[in-house]
Amino acid sequence: MRRLALALAFAALAQIAAAQTARIEVASGVDAGPVQSAAGVVALAQGGNANPVDLVAMAQTDYARILAALYAQGHYGGTVSIKLDGREAALIGPFDVPETIRDVVVLVEPGPVFAFGALTIGPLPPETTLPASLAAGAPAASGVITEAVTAAIAAWRDAGHPLAAVASQRITARHSAAVLDLDIRLDPGPLATIGPLNLANTSRVSPERIRAIAGLSTGTTYAPVLIDEAANRLRQSGAFSSVAITEGTALLPDGGLPLTAELADAPPRRLGYGIEYDSSAGLGLSAFWMHRNLLGGAERLRLDGAVTGIGGAGQPDAALSAELRRPATFSPRVDLTARVALDHRIGPDGATDDLTLGASLTRRIWRDLNATAGVELRAAHEVNAFGSRNYVLAALPVTGVLDRRDNALDPHSGFYADLHLTPFALPQDGALGVRLMAEGRYYRPLGDSLILAVRGLAGSVAGVDILTAPDDYLFLSGGGGSLRGISYQSLGVEVTQGPITALRGGRSMLGASLELRADIAGAWGAVGFLDWAMVGPDPIPGAGDVMAAGAGFGIRYDTGIGPIRLDVATPVIGANAFGDVQIYLGIGQSF
Repeated sequence: MRRLALALAFAALAQIAAAQTARIEVASGVDAGPVQSAAGVVALAQGGNANPVDLVAMAQTDYARILAALYAQGHYGGTVSIKLDGREAALIGPFDVPETIRDVVVLVEPGPVFAFGALTIGPLPPETTLPASLAAGAPAASGVITEAVTAAIAAWRDAGHPLAAVASQRITARHSAAVLDLDIRLDPGPLATIGPLNLANTSRVSPERIRAIAGLSTGTTYAPVLIDEAANRLRQSGAFSSVAITEGTALLPDGGLPLTAELADAPPRRLGYGIEYDSSAGLGLSAFWMHRNLLGGAERLRLDGAVTGIGGAGQPDAALSAELRRPATFSPRVDLTARVALDHRIGPDGATDDLTLGASLTRRIWRDLNATAGVELRAAHEVNAFGSRNYVLAALPVTGVLDRRDNALDPHSGFYADLHLTPFALPQDGALGVRLMAEGRYYRPLGDSLILAVRGLAGSVAGVDILTAPDDYLFLSGGGGSLRGISYQSLGVEVTQGPITALRGGRSMLGASLELRADIAGAWGAVGFLDWAMVGPDPIPGAGDVMAAGAGFGIRYDTGIGPIRLDVATPVIGANAFGDVQIYLGIGQSF
């Protein structure tokens, strides 16, 4: 037992004695960070008692990595020495690896910064712009060369030459003058057209519809943007969980470039639900069921149901709708949507039951800009303090949406804008009117953990008086979606007809919200906010319009698909300023 204990003790002492030390020394004149990151042998040794074979192998590959880090900063005359227990790692053969390695030292002498000398990259297509940093006398960082060659090849591809490549390259370092000369020759390859789109795998969506949605016209001059747009249209159809279009490596005899689409079908059905709580309006529940490929052509059927105002001050609202969308109708960029909806709405200005039928065409103008035009017919029964009526409404809604947010549920940067213009007619009243609604949102990071979010709203109804306009075409404010701190839809205008005075939505509205969002720790965040709104009886806002503002703070918890939102707010102007508290709970940012 004594011998065993002694053996274990000696083994432990030997292990301690064999403990590895590692350091890297970089001479001045170079950014040491990338060089240190390239020295994997130092990190490996500092990790503790690495295998000598692994240390030697890592060290011998580190020479190239460290030199690449020097080249990236324009140092082409540097020297690198990696000593393992005093022996140069490059000279240790595969059968000469020591049993132990205790000391790792990396010495880097960067040498002078080289400048670009004679520069030749070509031929280039007309009006090609290479990086400004590629100029005689400028620092000869290797990344600049890569960027210039990449830009040159991309220019040829944009000009219709998909097989453009580097034909030859000669890079000469003149060490005596610390100058780097470039002579890079490009081969543009032939001018090509879009060839056939082949399908790499089967899909529940028919091949004809896949090609119709992609919208790639055979014989059109090749352009990478056409391939990107086709892939985006297939993704936006919602029928596929992943989309990749790859280009062939050789042209067909007719000059066409063959393309191959690799598609993975998304699950055909999806079920979703939502929940929101407003201490004034009550609980809101919603759910939807969706089929992504109803008829085999990427047609999407979505059924929605919602009940809001449960337990609130008034009676609950309810809504049911069905929507069928068909992509690539009449054109690859145009989607056709048909919709039917039943609504039961009870607000402070009355109650409405209506049936709406609609159809619209949506065209993708750019990747982030859509325009929609449609027709809508509605039959409704409306009851308010001034009586009841049945009406029929015909409308021609037109919408434009520009969305450049980085994330729709939790934006950190970018902006969003939409404009809704709805001419409408009420035949039974002989009335023609128009409703305009505009919204803009802007998001700006302030450092690493703060985000400024701003929203502006404006609306107007013209051509009909305040009692003739449909109740949901008028503007009320208050609640979690518009003006926090104010009771749900309580900001409107007082309307008098004969002996009756009652609250009614206004014909004009202005609104603004300001939020400062902060990351606290991990998935937790905090928000401070200020909301303001003004509602008026006329189509143009005026000095006598009703105004309110609310402010408060909130907590956010990021779930990965969107934040859970809890806000607490109070009114900050008027007779009830700071006299009430409203609580809001939901999913996603407030805007």
